[in-house]
This record gives sequence, structure tokens and C-alpha cells, in this order.
Amino acid sequence: GDRDELEQRSASYRRDQAIPAESMGLKVESMGLTVERLDAEIADQLGFRSLSTGLMITQIPRTSTLADRVQPGDVLLEVAGLPVTSHADFTQALETNAHRSTLVLKVLRKSATGEDIRIVLWKHAE
Repeated sequence: GDRDELEQRSASYRRDQAIPAESMGLKVESMGLTVERLDAEIADQLGFRSLSTGLMITQIPRTSTLADRVQPGDVLLEVAGLPVTSHADFTQALETNAHRSTLVLKVLRKSATGEDIRIVLWKHAE
């Protein structure tokens, strides 16, 4: 009856509003952060001059072990020396280096004086 029709309409509305997974960011549970793919257009709007690709940190809860070292808006450039420009790159870098207890993250941060490269150490078991 009416209820079935309403549920079907509601389901199709939700489907139409669905956002592709890539644009919702990649939640990296082990690190406690969410990253979003950066492209030239977004980098330009954020005022980054030296890059057009990378993974921007969009969320980081206070409970994350990285919370005192990275912040939303920072751009992850490398994980363990491997460039990361997509969710796939990031996942691959983590898998490739799963045997390591500590990973070196290369992060770019926009500051009042320009852009600063930061090296951050992340320990798996933290």
C-alpha cells in the first residue's frame, strides 16, 4: 500500500543522494584519521603553491595518537618514503610497510609564512 510506496521512494531518494566513496574520504582506523584526495583545484583554493596532489587530512579525533602532531588541512605527501596521491597509494604503503613498527610520514602544512614540511613518526602499537 502507501507505506510500501513511501519506503521505495525513500530508498531511491537515498540512492540518488549517495556520494561516491572516494569523495567521502578514506578513514584510516589504525591511525585514527580521515584523508581526502587533493587535486590541483582544491590545492589552489587552499592556497598551496607547491603541490597539486596528495592526501589532505580532513578529520582527526583528539583520541588519535597523531592528534598532537597533525591537524585537519595538513597534506600527507609520503608514507615510509612512498608518495601517496590516492587512497589506493595510501593503503598500499601501509600494507607494504606492515612489518615495520614505526612509519615516517611526510606532511605539508600551510602556515602564515608559507608551507612547512614536517616529518612525523607513527608507531603501529601506540
